[in-house]
Amino acid sequence: LNKRYFEKFYANFTEKHGHHYRKDGYDIPMMVAENVGELYDLIIRLMSFGIIPQADYTWFGDSEKKLRGDTDEVANRVRALSENDKIGKIDKDYASDFPQWIRISRRPKGMYKLTEKEIESIAKDFCNGNERYRDDLIYFIWHVYYEYIRSSVRDNRLTFSLVKIFSFAILLTSEFARKHNSVDYLVVDEFQDTDELQLKICLMLLDTNNLCVVGDWKQGIYGFRNASVDNILSFKERAEEYAKELATSDYGNCVRGSFKQNLCKEVKMDLNYRSTDAILTEAFKAMEAPGTKSEIVQNKKDSITTLTAMNETTNEHRDLYHKYTGTEYWTSDDRESEYSDLVDKVTEYVHSGEYKIIGKDGKLDNPTFGDIGVLFFSYKSCKGFYDEARNRGIPVFLQGDFEIMASPIAKLVLAWLRFVNNPKDTRGAVALLLHENYSMAEIDHILSESREDGKSLTDTMPPYLVREREFLESKRKRPNELLTSIFAFHRIGIDDELDANIAQSIINIITSSYEDTLMTVPGIIRFIEDEIKKPNKYPLDAVLNRNAVTVQTMHKSKGLEYPIVIVGGINERNMPKTKKDEGIFIFDETYGLRCKMECITSNSGMKGVVRSWRYDILKKTMATDYYESRRLLFVSMSRAKQYMLVASRPKPSQFFEFLANGKTLRRPHECKGENKPDDTDECECPTIDHYERRRTNLAVHDIMDYREGDGGGKGKLYGTKVHEMAEQMAHDKDHSIQNGIRFQREYKDVAEIDQVAKVLEGVKDAVRIETEYECALPVEQATIRGTIDLIAFFNDRIEIHDYKTDDNKRNIDSYITQLSVYGLAAQQKSDVPVKCFIDFVSIPELSVEVKLLSMEEIQKKVDAYLEESAKVE
Repeated sequence: LNKRYFEKFYANFTEKHGHHYRKDGYDIPMMVAENVGELYDLIIRLMSFGIIPQADYTWFGDSEKKLRGDTDEVANRVRALSENDKIGKIDKDYASDFPQWIRISRRPKGMYKLTEKEIESIAKDFCNGNERYRDDLIYFIWHVYYEYIRSSVRDNRLTFSLVKIFSFAILLTSEFARKHNSVDYLVVDEFQDTDELQLKICLMLLDTNNLCVVGDWKQGIYGFRNASVDNILSFKERAEEYAKELATSDYGNCVRGSFKQNLCKEVKMDLNYRSTDAILTEAFKAMEAPGTKSEIVQNKKDSITTLTAMNETTNEHRDLYHKYTGTEYWTSDDRESEYSDLVDKVTEYVHSGEYKIIGKDGKLDNPTFGDIGVLFFSYKSCKGFYDEARNRGIPVFLQGDFEIMASPIAKLVLAWLRFVNNPKDTRGAVALLLHENYSMAEIDHILSESREDGKSLTDTMPPYLVREREFLESKRKRPNELLTSIFAFHRIGIDDELDANIAQSIINIITSSYEDTLMTVPGIIRFIEDEIKKPNKYPLDAVLNRNAVTVQTMHKSKGLEYPIVIVGGINERNMPKTKKDEGIFIFDETYGLRCKMECITSNSGMKGVVRSWRYDILKKTMATDYYESRRLLFVSMSRAKQYMLVASRPKPSQFFEFLANGKTLRRPHECKGENKPDDTDECECPTIDHYERRRTNLAVHDIMDYREGDGGGKGKLYGTKVHEMAEQMAHDKDHSIQNGIRFQREYKDVAEIDQVAKVLEGVKDAVRIETEYECALPVEQATIRGTIDLIAFFNDRIEIHDYKTDDNKRNIDSYITQLSVYGLAAQQKSDVPVKCFIDFVSIPELSVEVKLLSMEEIQKKVDAYLEESAKVE
């Protein structure tokens, strides 16, 4: 939302002031036009360094010096690069529209030694020989930055970053403010996540030198938010350096305490109460893992403090902690196999009996799904695992940042909006037809018929979609109702908690973006299209189930702990993430402010934006920093208390290779010839018995001993009609017995209507009622799936009802098996009791509460079915 506000502000800014920066053969607004969000990111980064614009076209303090960087050092680095013949070929046609004259901005091919003039041009960032280009760029940033602050104050829209720079500026310039906001003691936790400005604010708040900071630099994983681990790694040096700077500022002495290095006392906290020694040993190895084959890891100041696992030294149950712990390393065949293999492992943790969780009293328990955390670097991988787990009937909770507007649900909304806005829009119509599972041949026929004389899409589209379009069109002036109606039509969120959250987030994002302006259908269409192109990420949590596997990004896992942790996706180019050129601006204390693009003009006056050759060379002098990736992996691994698994695909990263050190257990689904070592005829891929069998999906009826004909009744078609009627009655708001009369006209030949009405009246006080509710019960090697006729959620219990039209109870044992599967599946997702009822609606006053079978009894039935199936095969 802050970015979107900035984009609106910047549009007004360029309209008023953009002409000032379109001159002398370059056009700064043209370079920024497609990257406004990155300009915002730059301004936020400048704030974290205390770089602040002032009203008289100048910069606060030494801000301008920081923006220009150390040009002499940059020149030396570039010169050394050129002398070592490491420039390489940089002449690339970045813009095919300018094939001939684009070379105006490039060095001729074949020249690898830079001249001193070129080195100066790179160091001082001269654009096409224009020595004023960098001055103009810095002034442009000043102007946008200053006007953004003015606009934010005027609109009462102060972000955290703005409050921070105001606090710093006020404390620095006002002795009154420092005096009336002072303290004698100041404690700051998680200090590795602070920036330069926050440390200076701490120093100015103190009347004394009693500053206590607590943190672990190994857990500094927010560099992308401009946090600096050097605040704690070099705390003594920085505190003294900044105190001297503040004491000699232009506004007088702004610190009252003494912050000399020799006064600083360091207390190391080296006791760990979470993880076993086996986990800690592997986690600390992450701090030494090289990002590439050639990288030599040199941790800053060699300041890694080793930890003692207290549960294995002083805990009275230390022998148990030493026994029930361990780490594993896996590789899988591909992305899909990775998710499937990890779900297999989750099932093994819970059901194999080989793993035990140690309670506070030393009691050993089997792990539950809620004891397991699964971590990936990217949300995309989290979603892949989540989908696989859901498909296999494993309860799972998803947490992270999601490209909501690029989701299938948002694209479905986009399709409807296009069709509602313009009935001739084939893009929207085709997307809707595909969503409704029409074949390409059917869609082609619909489109072809619509092109005939006198016809349109509304004449040839399925009538139910045309009726829905007319209904939605009536709501186009009420966008909130329009969106919710789309979700209601497709029952989005009815059966899936994640889909419900995505749908709600779409509504919140769109309405929040149009708070101060008129929200129209065309505007929402453009908004969603822009979001898909960018794409922006938003936080999203699926509803938490206490007995569910938690899957989240590595960054989200900080501060949490799980008895069992799976760290997945430690693959080549993924973890550590290969550094990419993100954004068009960079700011660094050595390189200063730089723009990676430049605007060039042809002899005919045609303009184009291309990649700067100067930056291409400059980039070669910048070392790739894998330290934050190492810290992120350390944080992820150290979330585990007893068991940990680290996994990759066939191309593991250097991190994985270093950590596994030959201990990798490969998870192939079949032994492939190309995996055989050259010196043996046998494939050495290890085979583990209980990994060979893939999980089997079973329908609940597969394990029921149901005998056709024994139940009597009126046949399947009649039973289906009764269930259809019961579902409609359940979705009616009035669940009284008398209300059954309303349905007697439509279902006059259904004698069970009164019995169904009695069942519904019994659950009318439920918080939520669902019908045709799909459920899944995972057992050792299979997942049993079924559909519950009626499930009612109360505050203190859950009730499950299953309608039967039998005229006797001969099949009741079979139905008990069915209801037991439903009940056990519900118990896995809830902490309240579950009650199950067989409702014989064709037998007056006969509703039977079921005593659920145990998991062991269900397992025996599954084993018997699988054994019989194997014989048939």
